[in-house]
Amino acid sequence: MSQALYEQYKDALRRGHVAALRGRLDVAEAAYRSAATIAPDRALPYVSLGGVLRRADRPEEALAAFGVALSLAPEDEGALLGRAELQAEQGRRAEAAVDFEALAGVLERAGRLTDAADAARRALELAESRTRRRETERLGALLRDSGGDRDAVDALERALRILEAVETPAPREPGREPAPEQAPEPEPAAAAAAAAEREPSAIPVADAESGEVPTARPEPAPPGPEPSVLRAVADALLDSGDIAGGTERLLALAALHRAAGRLDAAMDACFALLVLAPSDHRLQREIAAIQMDHGWTGTATEKLRLLARLADLDGDVDARTAIAAFAFDRGIELPAGSVAGA
Repeated sequence: MSQALYEQYKDALRRGHVAALRGRLDVAEAAYRSAATIAPDRALPYVSLGGVLRRADRPEEALAAFGVALSLAPEDEGALLGRAELQAEQGRRAEAAVDFEALAGVLERAGRLTDAADAARRALELAESRTRRRETERLGALLRDSGGDRDAVDALERALRILEAVETPAPREPGREPAPEQAPEPEPAAAAAAAAEREPSAIPVADAESGEVPTARPEPAPPGPEPSVLRAVADALLDSGDIAGGTERLLALAALHRAAGRLDAAMDACFALLVLAPSDHRLQREIAAIQMDHGWTGTATEKLRLLARLADLDGDVDARTAIAAFAFDRGIELPAGSVAGA
């Protein structure tokens, strides 16, 4: 591919990623199809196209796009994951399990044991077999021995226990219910000593003369910024043409609302900025954080992967590093970056 053609390919991908981030699925689809026409031997345009078609509720076309990607790159992580999740959504459990099984192998070879174990667990839960059970146990043992993610090890062990319980329910004596387990109550003296050791400053001390115990008064929390004032300042800055200043205030407003659990208000603040700076990775990370707080982990994960690809295309090391750090903090594994140093 010539340099000029490669630049066209990159530009088509960039347009697709930006449109997908903005929810313009028709524009994103056209851009990804253009990229696929320019570079028909590359899997990435088809993986991205599959993701957009899945979001557009066109599952058969999405499956076909993922299939083309896998015919070009049989171990493409995005294509395997996208097709596996879509097939699981469609109730094609056996086919989804095969893809998750293949994905587990790809991830293990890449040294990502936590993700490999999670993929193996999902394959086992979708379509149990002895081979998948052994593979899940093997990856769990490797993860445990490596001192890896404790949550992942626990999830694997829970999945195996649940499946075992379904297969061989424990016999119970007729007419008798098992007694619930109760934690032993600590000795009063030991409990008091432990509390004193944990919070020595929280124990009120009697006044030496009166013998009265003063009532503990918590320190007042410092007042935070008022959301209405922050929004007014942001709007005033934007009206005056100070886009950078308005952007900072709207981002702060969104984070303030999200921290207080006002997720709809946080998203409104992001939408106000989306028109002005749709490609700002800080804004898109904030939207991803709101989506994750809503429980929309799949949507947020796809957004972060798009952001990472966009940073790779732009050669933006700082953005790629920030996106990777955010994803790591939220427990999301991103594909390795192509940006130097990413």
